[in-house]
Parts: sequence; structure tokens; C-alpha cells
Amino acid sequence: MPSSRPRGASLRPPVLLLVPLALASWGFGPSEGPVPSALEDPCALPGTQPEPLSLAALWEASRDREPGFRAQGARLEASEAFQRSVTREWFPTLGLDGLWNYGQRTSPGEERTLGVGARSDLRLLATWSLVDGGRGARAGDARASLEAARAGAGAHGMAWEAAVATRWAAARRAESEPRALELHQEALEGLLPLVERRVAAGVEADWELRLLEEARARSRAAWTQALETRDGARAELSSLAGRCVTAT
Repeated sequence: MPSSRPRGASLRPPVLLLVPLALASWGFGPSEGPVPSALEDPCALPGTQPEPLSLAALWEASRDREPGFRAQGARLEASEAFQRSVTREWFPTLGLDGLWNYGQRTSPGEERTLGVGARSDLRLLATWSLVDGGRGARAGDARASLEAARAGAGAHGMAWEAAVATRWAAARRAESEPRALELHQEALEGLLPLVERRVAAGVEADWELRLLEEARARSRAAWTQALETRDGARAELSSLAGRCVTAT
């Protein structure tokens, strides 16, 4: 009995058609080149020297780049607009209504015989709600909303400044540690000839030289780690300021 399945290229399952797309999305397929990252370190460019900044200068350089301040400012503007709208409810509302056209005059008497002409009507209307039971509650709500927005903006500013100060202090400490470890390495390197001579003369045991070698190795490892920490701290401050900076 002949099979009813379609033959030829249609036998390939549809799932296999998605494999090339999946491989390309995972980076295994052909690529036109590396995609640049939006979070590149400004200090990673060759020959770039970090600009030393004080804490106050870092606050000033990074404040405009902080999106939280824009959000707090928009929330404060909305609260102020709400309060103004509630305050206007206590005053009369004026309205101007006008009508103008060109047509048959409708005044009684002989003016009917004057034919067509311009007609206009202008009215000034005023409405004043003297009694409104919910107006006081709305005014209190508007004042509370504005005070909360101002307090939130102040709290956000203080928390942001504290966070930036913490990063700046860590970067300043990270800048000094590599130099201190470098001096420590120089001191250990200066001890090496002396210890080697004393071991060769039999004054010191061989384990003294081994201890010195271990101390040199630990010092080099600590110095490398300090350099990585310093570069990371510079990258954090540079991401805040938008350019390659470091703590003074």
C-alpha cells in the first residue's frame, strides 16, 4: 500500500528550520563583526589617563546623569500641578462666550429693511462654587502629596550622595594600596641578596629563604589583586561621571 506521507524536501521537520536561527542567536553562526557594548569602560581605551576628581566634583559631574533625579523632579512637578488645580477651586471661574455671523438682521422695526449685516454676541460668565464639602479634603491631600514628593526628593538625594561617597572613598583607598604593596615588594627584593648570602654562609637555614620566597609570591599576588580592585573602582566612578576619572 503506498504511503500517504509527502516525499522530497518536505520530509524535513519544521523544527530543523529553526536550528540555524538558534545557532546564529547563540553566536555559533556567521557574524558580521563584534557588537559594541553600551557599557564600555571609558578608561579601557589605550593611553587614557584617569582624571582625578574630588568628591564634590564627582557629585557635580554625575548628578545630571542620575535618572532618579529626573524621576523625582517629574513627581514633584506633578504634585505641584495637582495642588495648583485644587487651589483654583476656591476662586471663581470666568468664561467668555462669543457669537458672530453675517446674515439677515432680526431687530424689530425698520431695521428689517436694512438687509443683511454682521451680528455679534459676547458674554462673560462667572461661576463660583461657595460650598463644596470635599474641597478641603482635596486641598489637604494635595498638600500632603506635595510634602511627600519634596521629602522623597530630599531622601533620594541624600541616599544617592551617600552611595557615591562610598564608591569614591573605596576608589581612593584602592588607589593607594597598589603603591603600598609595590613598596613592600621592593623591600622584599632588597632582602633577597642578604638572605641568600646568609644561607650560603650557614648563618641562616634554608627554610628562611623559602619563607622569603613565599612572602614574595604572596606580595605579588596581593599587588595584582590590588591593581584589579583599583581598575574596578575607576570603572565605577567613570560610569558615574561619563568619562575616565578616579578619586584624588
